[in-house]
Amino acid sequence: MASSPKPRRSRGGCWTCRRRHKKCDEVRPICLRCQHGDFQCEGYGVRLTWSEGDAPRDVQQGVAVRPFRRRRRMNRLPAQDGTEARLGGTGPSGAPSGSDVGAHLDEHEMYLLCSQYQDDMRQTSQRSMQREVEERLLKDFSTSGYLTLTGRSGPDNLFSSEIIPLCETRPALRHAFVAYQAGLEDDCQSVTASYLQLALSEYSLELQQPERLQEDATLATGILLCSVSINSSYIWTPLLRGLYYVLQSRRLLEHTRRDRLTQHLLEVVGLLDLPHFTLNRLNKPLHIWDQFVAPYKSAGVEESTGLPYSLLNILADIALPDTEDRLLAWPGEVAQDLIQIHLWEAYRTAAILHSRMLKIGSGKWEWQGDTTQQPCAKPGLSNSILLMKAFASVQAICDSKKDAYARPLASAVLYPLFIASICTHENTKERSIAKDLFHAFRHQWERLENQLEWEFVLEIWERSRCHTRTTPLDLATQFARELNIEVHLY
Repeated sequence: MASSPKPRRSRGGCWTCRRRHKKCDEVRPICLRCQHGDFQCEGYGVRLTWSEGDAPRDVQQGVAVRPFRRRRRMNRLPAQDGTEARLGGTGPSGAPSGSDVGAHLDEHEMYLLCSQYQDDMRQTSQRSMQREVEERLLKDFSTSGYLTLTGRSGPDNLFSSEIIPLCETRPALRHAFVAYQAGLEDDCQSVTASYLQLALSEYSLELQQPERLQEDATLATGILLCSVSINSSYIWTPLLRGLYYVLQSRRLLEHTRRDRLTQHLLEVVGLLDLPHFTLNRLNKPLHIWDQFVAPYKSAGVEESTGLPYSLLNILADIALPDTEDRLLAWPGEVAQDLIQIHLWEAYRTAAILHSRMLKIGSGKWEWQGDTTQQPCAKPGLSNSILLMKAFASVQAICDSKKDAYARPLASAVLYPLFIASICTHENTKERSIAKDLFHAFRHQWERLENQLEWEFVLEIWERSRCHTRTTPLDLATQFARELNIEVHLY
């Protein structure tokens, strides 16, 4: 039987669908795909393009902190048996084995990390990396850009008082700051990859110098490299082995008494390493939080996330069978602001949905029918109830409209909003609420204009029509794998 001719690819789609690499229905003047996805349809008109150096300075690129990237070529290392190798061996507990710890970042990992920057670096001109541009970006980061990492200012802020001054003598840390700030500014995003690769090369050299391993600046540099990579949708988890190597070299994992800055840096590394919170994770978790933080921290609020230690200790083991019971029994903490209570409740309810998806696994999820029934749902506590609780908490945060909370809350709320949204069913009240909340956050807070999470939500909803027995989390992981990116969920 003769096969039907392959349909020709349309070249007449709107500019928004072209930029998103989506099939456009070409309805004019505004395509239906943009309308349904709540995107601004940029129309079908002819656009002029400029060669490098000719583009006007006031042309805005419309991409923010975490740009939605095109598919990259897969860079996997072939194992001896012909299968794809995962970087970094691990011991029985998940931590690096002895030989791997000494290796920190080997040449294969460096190739994997650096090769993903090449396409973006081709767009960088030497003029854009002038000294005055670098100085301005560094100044902007030191005065305001760092707040997108911590959300806190004032004399007690560890980042501004202890970490930023270290860049005066550490080029790797300085260039990591510049790379991060470049990713925040529309007119400088083209240099992010160049400064990121420069910082990574300098950081790799620092890992080979024993005296550098003893300094807080080396830990801070590794953490900043992870943050820049996360914000720019690059592969980043191989960097965690280098950070683990620094922690072991300083024997920080053997002693429980640490100064405030060192303790904070250790906790941030542990948060980056939390299992099941990174889609398409390349390296296995090192279990830093549950081994070296949770046993000694059970009260108070963690500084960088704004979440209670007691809640983070449960999230660190979210795949355990009793996670839902522990989350339901969690008593909470005393908060300094009502918004904190809403944030914690949003995380708690979203984490229950998250744990259910991990517990069910692929092949048993029910996309069709009533959202209230799932195989592992507790009697009387349906997914619908959890969804409405999570959305109610997110709505309360959105309604607060506090400028002081805008950026940190926009980042923090992404996890519960994403998890709850992907669990909604088509043509339900929950799905409509999810659309409204994403719309509200994207228009209220600049942090969400990049639309990465919203792109994932839309893709999962579309795929769920065909993969009715696959969990939303697995669909999200498959999409991240196809894009060859790692997506940090909070």
